[in-house]
Amino acid sequence: MDDETRDMTAFLVVCLREIERGIDESAAVWEKRDYWIKAEQLRQRWDWVAFSADKLDHIIRSEGWDKLPELMIKLFPRFADVKVTRFTRSPELWAGAYEKFLSQVR
Repeated sequence: MDDETRDMTAFLVVCLREIERGIDESAAVWEKRDYWIKAEQLRQRWDWVAFSADKLDHIIRSEGWDKLPELMIKLFPRFADVKVTRFTRSPELWAGAYEKFLSQVR
């Protein structure tokens, strides 16, 4: 496991947590309008995000890197329809993310 892979994995957890917050915010808006079923459907459709972030978090903190490929294979179908036509992210985005992640208190 090289440093860049560790950084990218930590950055992925951060991104998934941001998605999770967005889901909660969106569901809260539906609930304010009394669309309880719609809010619950949204949460159920995206429940894999929190689960995946938790699993990745555990892999990082326990240094269970041997479990990373299996989890990434499970995540692949979630992103299979995303078409990347060119590299759009600079490595500076995730550089140092692993150390920063480990320094954060859960």
